Amino acid sequence: FWLKQTYTRFVIILLSILLVLAGVYHQSMRDSKSQLVIFHTTRNSLITIKENTSLRMFTTDTVEVINRYPIKSYKTANNIRTVQFLKFQNVFNYKKKLFVIIDSTGAYSNATKKAVILLTQSPKLNLERLIDSLHPIQIIADGNNYKSYVKRWKATCIHKKIPFHSTYEKGAYFIE
Repeated sequence: FWLKQTYTRFVIILLSILLVLAGVYHQSMRDSKSQLVIFHTTRNSLITIKENTSLRMFTTDTVEVINRYPIKSYKTANNIRTVQFLKFQNVFNYKKKLFVIIDSTGAYSNATKKAVILLTQSPKLNLERLIDSLHPIQIIADGNNYKSYVKRWKATCIHKKIPFHSTYEKGAYFIE
């Protein structure tokens, strides 16, 4: 360009610079999103909260999950730089939504009304009674449940007109 300056070469250089800047801007916008993911994993529960380039993980697995699928792929795809392991909680908030995790004990509090319910570790409970007492917004079943239980829960949710998400059928559950 410096040896032979022409209008078309000048326009090509400007467009190239604009494309690089647009790519950098797009990457920074993607990294700045916050996202909750309930992964489909068998024999354990895995919930992550991504904020910018850091990841908070809640898991029941004692084995190092950071270098296994699906976390390894998720870290690479989302440019995750720091990972923090936290104690698995039965009740937590994310973006003004209350999440209640009901595990194999089947214990829950009646004070957690209008929440998103996550069923894990195949709890033995009467889902109709739970729906009538808690009035949940949505029910999610992760990969750590018996398929027969998930099928029964889905039928109950359809009958009660409650949104149901099974990670067996639909894959991971995302909230942006």
